[in-house]
Amino acid sequence: MRKLVTAGIVLLWAAPAFALDGYQDRRGLFLGLNAGGGRSSPSEGPSEFGRRFGVRVGGGVAESLTLDVLGDFLFMGGDAGRVFSFYGGASYFVVPMAYVRGAIGFSQLKFDVGLNTETEPGLAFQVGAGFEMFVNSDLAAGFSVNYDRQEFDSGGINQVTGLIGINWY
Repeated sequence: MRKLVTAGIVLLWAAPAFALDGYQDRRGLFLGLNAGGGRSSPSEGPSEFGRRFGVRVGGGVAESLTLDVLGDFLFMGGDAGRVFSFYGGASYFVVPMAYVRGAIGFSQLKFDVGLNTETEPGLAFQVGAGFEMFVNSDLAAGFSVNYDRQEFDSGGINQVTGLIGINWY
């Protein structure tokens, strides 16, 4: 864990050297993709490793603030099921390359019961933090760590995930 924290600090410190085109303005429209994984803990049942994929569309409304909508797919391990979430969120860049994020939205849980597939709607929220740097004038890449909570009538799902993403501005 100490090595991971040290590597993160070194990357944050050295990040301006990676930005070959210098600082870029995030204002305007963007399209983003992300993928990753982490632990999913249903209210009932064991914690499982889940895979996560998402698509974001949004815009920068200020130099340090972006607003977006996020469609997110979580595939939980074992028989835990699948979750689709649709969030409206905001990312605030504390410094030019590091941000905090919050989002709220709706979720749908799908799970197999015998030969049938059951679905259940619910609510979702997300908080997280991340790092994003520009690779060229239009493309930014980064990573984030998020905590998500989906709440359904049958219980809830807690998730802690690490994601790698790219955004086209």
